[in-house]
Amino acid sequence: MKNRTRNERRRARREAVRGVVVTICFLVALFADSWVEWIL
Repeated sequence: MKNRTRNERRRARREAVRGVVVTICFLVALFADSWVEWIL
């Protein structure tokens, strides 16, 4: 039981980290065009 809860907690943390990474990548892709236009 303890190992199972520990694995579930680790899995939840991994999913949370993945969600943050996906959000950052989405924002970068969303603002990439405006960044290119601003630099050029």
